[in-house]
Amino acid sequence: MSILKKQTSFLCLAILLAIVTQAQDSSLEKTINRQSLQEMVALLAADSMMGRMTGSNEILKAGNWITQQFIYAGLYPVAGNNGYWQPFYTNSIPILTGYNIVAALPGKSKTNEVIIFCAHYDHIGTNFSSSYNAGKKKLWKERKDTIFNGANDNASGVAALISLANYFAALKNNERTLLFVAFSGEELNLVGSSFFSKNIDADKIIAVINLEMLGRYNNTTRNAYITGSKKTNLLPLLNEQLKKQNYQQYKKGYFKHDAFEEHRLFERSDNYSFALKGIPAHTIITSHPEDVYYHTVHDAYTSLDYKRMEETIKAIALAVRGLIDGSDTPTRIKN
Repeated sequence: MSILKKQTSFLCLAILLAIVTQAQDSSLEKTINRQSLQEMVALLAADSMMGRMTGSNEILKAGNWITQQFIYAGLYPVAGNNGYWQPFYTNSIPILTGYNIVAALPGKSKTNEVIIFCAHYDHIGTNFSSSYNAGKKKLWKERKDTIFNGANDNASGVAALISLANYFAALKNNERTLLFVAFSGEELNLVGSSFFSKNIDADKIIAVINLEMLGRYNNTTRNAYITGSKKTNLLPLLNEQLKKQNYQQYKKGYFKHDAFEEHRLFERSDNYSFALKGIPAHTIITSHPEDVYYHTVHDAYTSLDYKRMEETIKAIALAVRGLIDGSDTPTRIKN
């Protein structure tokens, strides 16, 4: 090949990469922004949702809304479910019927390799009483509110889930198959994700990214952190991918190690149902495990930092590109 032809080829490649990058950046801004995040959280955490307790009429409303968002994004239902809905029964008394909302974006070349993005959309309802909440009464002025809205826990995670679904559906360049799952029954000891994980081929699941409590920030890690971060190499993979996207912004490593291992957060969210099968499954979270709003009636949509929430979700979208295109594969968990 002549020097002129080589230069022309390199120029064409550079132009193509610039066009692709510009399209990705445009989609990022369009699908992940603080206004849409606040609107989604406000809807899911509204008083009319009555705390989204599994088995309630209100959580069915939330499930219907999530389903519509998946449809609008252009995602597909998964065979074996009732459309986008996967029913299960709780192990509580009384026994309740819960529904996972499941949608897929088929991969282009690696259809049998699956990345799961998930977040739980249930919360604890109304008139909930716990020793944790009782111990905080001195922190709040007396109020007659009895609705545990669950804005940070976990309307924030669901908003992130829908935003990422919109983003990757708009790009249409995922080589691996993507599953987007909104779990119910998390607050009842991970019932929904436990049921879901019993009906999968673990060998086909490359990674699980669980999105939890992304609306408030802690002073220890400051940025988002990854629970059980030492169990696989997912954390360095995500940070390395971010450096490739924007070295100046992410050279210090955006995602942090789990600084709260004594709280066993790795075992307390839906990622754990998959981790038990050896799947590299972690929760990305920003809040302190003893967040003052956690499981209180004060976890309202007005208490979230949407600017930083937008920054975190955009970082996730960029960091998982290696997982999406098949170039990154995290190590398995040894149980």
